[in-house]
Amino acid sequence: MKIAKQIFTIIIFVLFICLLALLQITIVNRYPIGGVKLNLVLIGLVANLFNPHFEMIILGAIAGGLIYDFSGLFNFISLFSFILMLVLLRLWSKKYLVKKNILIIFVFGLIGTVIFNFFYVLMGYFFFHENFFPYFLSSKQLIEMLLNGSGALILALVGEGFSQIVHLFKKK
Repeated sequence: MKIAKQIFTIIIFVLFICLLALLQITIVNRYPIGGVKLNLVLIGLVANLFNPHFEMIILGAIAGGLIYDFSGLFNFISLFSFILMLVLLRLWSKKYLVKKNILIIFVFGLIGTVIFNFFYVLMGYFFFHENFFPYFLSSKQLIEMLLNGSGALILALVGEGFSQIVHLFKKK
């Protein structure tokens, strides 16, 4: 029964990330905030970074990255950028974090945006000769960092609130 529950949780999470990716490519890209588009998949992945089932997060990154890539150029840059970002953040958090705090999600949202954009722009530069510096060193990068970090924090707070409500009802 425990395995079935775990598989169900993984399926729900991957579907949630797919929903975020579909919202990203259909609605969010049309309405930038300050000239910057939110990265909903990054927000969803970073908000769940401390989940003990890391393979579930990787599957979500694969699903979200494939939806991003198949909606555009079919170059798999988003897929690899999501996976590299998650692996680096997870390794960094395992090695250097002593205590996990909900506000760390905001910091990881900032750092995750930098890492994702770095790999995305770097791979675009190497494979497609796109220019590296104009976006990565622009003020839009800073705005995107703040928006994605805030979004990850809000999503983590909502998730924590739901888990606390469920915990209250299970106690009774």
